[in-house]
Amino acid sequence: MIITYPHMGSLSWLLGALFREQGIPFISPPPCSKQTLEVGVRYAPQGACLPMKIVLGNFLEAQKQGADTALFFGGCGPCRFGYFAAMFQGICEEWGIPLRIIALEAPDHDIRELFRRIQDVMGKKARQLPILIAEGIRAAKALDEAEEIVGDAKLFLSGQSEKLQLEHWEQDWRRKAEQAASLKELRMLANEAATTWRSNEPWPEEMVRIGIVGDIYSIIEPFVNFQLQRKLADMEVFSRRSITISRWLKEATVKKLSPLPAAWEKEGGPFLNTSIGGFAKETVGYSAYWSSLHWDGIIQVYPLSCMPEIVAQSILPKVSEHYGVPILTLVVDELTGEAGYQTRVEAFVDMVKRRKRRQIAR
Repeated sequence: MIITYPHMGSLSWLLGALFREQGIPFISPPPCSKQTLEVGVRYAPQGACLPMKIVLGNFLEAQKQGADTALFFGGCGPCRFGYFAAMFQGICEEWGIPLRIIALEAPDHDIRELFRRIQDVMGKKARQLPILIAEGIRAAKALDEAEEIVGDAKLFLSGQSEKLQLEHWEQDWRRKAEQAASLKELRMLANEAATTWRSNEPWPEEMVRIGIVGDIYSIIEPFVNFQLQRKLADMEVFSRRSITISRWLKEATVKKLSPLPAAWEKEGGPFLNTSIGGFAKETVGYSAYWSSLHWDGIIQVYPLSCMPEIVAQSILPKVSEHYGVPILTLVVDELTGEAGYQTRVEAFVDMVKRRKRRQIAR
């Protein structure tokens, strides 16, 4: 058995480090690209959303390199994400592609079946699962913090040579992270990055803060959102995502044991107080939460035809009106052009910056 998995931000680093540490044969798919998308579009149903097409492209590219088993994280609720694994398997069988799909979910809340699937991949090493989950969450949290700190560092660099130095350093660091031999090594690399680039300089009053919300795949995978956070940093804008890999892992494991609502849930409750599938509740909740903290703008990103995010989009104008914070919605699919996307982001940032300057001048 040779495992593969989808790309989604730093998730591939975590899985690669885990499999190397446990001695499990695997093949990491090539980075997401136009070719990946073309492969997915060729085999996916026409009405499938962008995440499905790219993930399918990941799997098929890895299969050509020798993978025979693909891991996918299941879903639930009124979102097609929950059907992806079955659809992937059906597509592979229809086209005669020798690839087995394993969905890491608990069907009908059957934890034993989930453990059996994990054991199918890891064998006797599955007994270490609680320890590995804890170490994985620590590594994911360190990675998320490191990426945020490195991204923030760009906001304080004025000279072009300094920015180029950071860019070269970041490229080298990412290569090391991709090849990490264990979760512990990956966590140490992340801590090193955080220590190297952490800044104690105070944030200037005119610094614009924008929150990024939306579908998990669209805001975590840079290929899908056209490197949105990098673009915002180039425009000297501070940004944060509503969902990160570590936050997602915590929500799926530790958070389920806690009955206490998070701050974003409390703030978003009056607008949407129940889960409607996908990450719509987080989209509305974080938009309200960041707006209550007087952030300057919100950008929602989601794939065309994503039902939960369409519902969330219909609620966001009420959030914007209540707090007086502008919200931009970006819908992406395989036909989205980067030039038009860039123009909309730049226009929104220009508007937010002018608004910020007027507020400071009062």
